[in-house]
Parts: sequence; structure tokens; C-alpha cells
Amino acid sequence: MQTSAALLVLISLIATSAGAELYKWVDKNGKITYSDSPPPADAKRVEKKRFIDRVAEGDGLSFATQNAMKKHPVFLFANDCGELCDKGKALLAKRGVPHALKNPEKNIVDGNELKKLVGALEVPTLQVGKYAIKGFNESAWHGALDAAGYPESAGPLKAGSVKESKDANFVDGKAKSRQEEIGGGQNPGNETPEESANQDK
Repeated sequence: MQTSAALLVLISLIATSAGAELYKWVDKNGKITYSDSPPPADAKRVEKKRFIDRVAEGDGLSFATQNAMKKHPVFLFANDCGELCDKGKALLAKRGVPHALKNPEKNIVDGNELKKLVGALEVPTLQVGKYAIKGFNESAWHGALDAAGYPESAGPLKAGSVKESKDANFVDGKAKSRQEEIGGGQNPGNETPEESANQDK
């Protein structure tokens, strides 16, 4: 009974390792053996299985990806900047990296955040945890994601894996006035607040 329990623990530990290989074979005495090391030459009925990083229930993300997201969340500052922004988005999509997409051109909060981060409104900018890379550099982006623990390939991005900032505070490149934010920009004829109030009576 204790042997079976220990065997199950061993199998569980091996299976939870990303990309781990598990061998099963029968030795010369007829004993079945499980190990992550290759069997001896005289082993019989050898079976080999490869366990890919386990996937958490529901969201389809591996444990490695979830751990990386908790410790080093990814943000992509980008807009319609053309080829460089497209390449940045494609790189994250190919690696299956969940991230938040921020547009400093349309969102004043994102713009201020980017200025504070790299000192300029330069896109694309990749932020991995506290580390930011200004401009698209494929090797640097891969290096930052590798260092943060994101799998080299987690498969295609799942629905909802890219969260886009939608709280736009810019109109045609200009910040909305406080009046526009509150009243939706409806103030015909350049009326004063007092004149508007009198008309409402």
C-alpha cells in the first residue's frame, strides 16, 4: 500500500514538470518500474511518454504561463504604427502570451503611463513586469519573455487573452475637456452653465 502511494507521488511529480519524460519498463525480475531516467539496456516492454506543461482548468493556460503572469504581467503599448506594431503583436500572439494592449494615442492614462515608463510616447513598447523595452527588437522581446518564465510557445492566444484599454480620453489627438467628459460634449451654442440651467427650467 505504501509502495503504491509512493509510486503515485513520483508519477505526479514527474508529470507536473514542464515537458518531462516518463519511462515505464519491466526489469529482468519482472518488476514494473517508473522513472524519468531512461531504462537499462536489458529492460523489457519499455514505454515512453512526454508530459507537456499541465493546463489549468477553465482558462486553458499552463501553470508556467499563469506563474509568469502573476509575477511579470505583460503590457504592449501600441497603436496603428504600422509594421513594427504589427510585428510586436504577432510575436506575442505566436508565443501565446496573454497581455494588455494599451493605446497611448487614444488614452491619456496610457499615454502618461508610457511617458513615465520610457520618457516618451514611443510605440511599440513592451513592458514585462517592471522591465520595459522601447521599440520593437525581436531578440530583446524574446529574451525578456524568456527571463520572465513565459513558455517559448504556449499555442495560439485564447479568447480574452488580450485585454484592450478602451477608456479613450483623446479626441482627434486632443484631450477631452472636463465638460465633455461629464456631459458627453453636448453644450450647443457655447452657452454658459448658468444659461443651460435656465433653459432646463
